[in-house]
Amino acid sequence: MSIDQLTDRMIQEHRASHVVDGGGDDLLSVLLRLHDEDENKSISMDTVKAIIFDAVAGGTDEPGALLHWAMSELAKNPNVMKKAQDDVRRVLGCREIITEADLVELNYIRLIIKETLRLHPLTPLIPRVCQDTVNILDYDIPKGTTVLVNLCNIGRDSKYWKDPEEFKPERFAECNNNGVDSKAMDDLEFFPFGAGCRICPGKAFGLAVVELTLANLLYSFNWDLPCWMKPEELDMSETFGVNVKRKPPLLLHAVPRLPPTAF
Repeated sequence: MSIDQLTDRMIQEHRASHVVDGGGDDLLSVLLRLHDEDENKSISMDTVKAIIFDAVAGGTDEPGALLHWAMSELAKNPNVMKKAQDDVRRVLGCREIITEADLVELNYIRLIIKETLRLHPLTPLIPRVCQDTVNILDYDIPKGTTVLVNLCNIGRDSKYWKDPEEFKPERFAECNNNGVDSKAMDDLEFFPFGAGCRICPGKAFGLAVVELTLANLLYSFNWDLPCWMKPEELDMSETFGVNVKRKPPLLLHAVPRLPPTAF
């Protein structure tokens, strides 16, 4: 089944189910309503299907790669791993599993994910089209030119980040007076999901999946590198592609800290 056929099927099933239960204001419902009510059809069905595919793909495929990088950085930085485990276990106490409701209290997990995205943006090059002719650093960029924003270089630029090559989740602990990330303001020092009206529609879902999975992994297991490897020897090389993933497999030894009945 092609992607186009898959999205067509999702839309047909969505319309059928909403006829029965009355529907709601989820993303697909809003897009379909805008499409149906717009006489000029400025929002085409192809646009609706593209947005839905982006949300599904961005919220399912990339979280796995992000989780892979987060566990890699934690294995390479055992002090950060221990701090994260202590924080999760302090919040959870003696419970056997973490639920989505617990994520509100797991602040350090969010810092780890942000720092992972700074060092390992899953989509390192974001394409954008210039709306007007501009001059940047003595280069004339004509209107209509496609430019690639290099998130890897932005996230490791020593002009904006202290010790840019080091994994320090605490650097994201600072917020402005409104509680908003100081690194996500107008200066755009940190925008791994894009920014503005073109921001990734799967951002919220993808982050929730990673937070919950990472928290459960750190709560339920102790993690060790193979006996022959030291943390500083862990190979962090990357594959080349649209999405940046680990080149070598990540080998870790998981030691359960909960009784078998918990699984």
